[in-house]
Amino acid sequence: MICEHLDREISGPQRLIPADPTAAQEVMKQVSIVDQTPHPGILYGFHPDDDRRPDFMKAVMKDVHEGKRQALQMFIDANSDDAELVKAYQSKIAKEQAGKALAFDPERQRAVRAEVDGIIKALAAQLETYANPWNCGKEYTLADVVWGISLYRIHWLGLAYLWKDLPWVQEYAQRVYKRPCVWEDVINWPSPMPPSPHTADIS
Repeated sequence: MICEHLDREISGPQRLIPADPTAAQEVMKQVSIVDQTPHPGILYGFHPDDDRRPDFMKAVMKDVHEGKRQALQMFIDANSDDAELVKAYQSKIAKEQAGKALAFDPERQRAVRAEVDGIIKALAAQLETYANPWNCGKEYTLADVVWGISLYRIHWLGLAYLWKDLPWVQEYAQRVYKRPCVWEDVINWPSPMPPSPHTADIS
């Protein structure tokens, strides 16, 4: 993956992936967990019971699939003489239509929320097992970089309540938020989107 390549190729005082193979495997296991977390599901999805996303995000996401479909149809019309390209665009349109159906599917949205809840609980167990400042022990690693970004995304969408009764995750989230690579390049990075009301407690 890109992060592995960058850590290997760019020299620096601290490596984000340990040299020890066993430790590196544990770090990459955590990276994989974050990578497989259904972030798009909680960003695009309209939860039927408890949609906590900022109002402006709900408005943007309501028509996002249709906007993509229209853009793809324009590409199809402009490239109608290229059968292979048209087929690719049609495939993408089918995926967007499927994504729209899932975004408004009550049971799917409940399942996505339950999945994220389970992932956060597993994180709490991981942190308690190591009982150290960071996810895989005493050293800050790539696992902490990706977890910091993931937790902030979830927090931004109004779902930090998932760890309100999990002190290990509460404390860990505050630690990873304060790391410069998360604080400066994620939390305080200039964005065209309005701020989320759910992150007012992060300072």
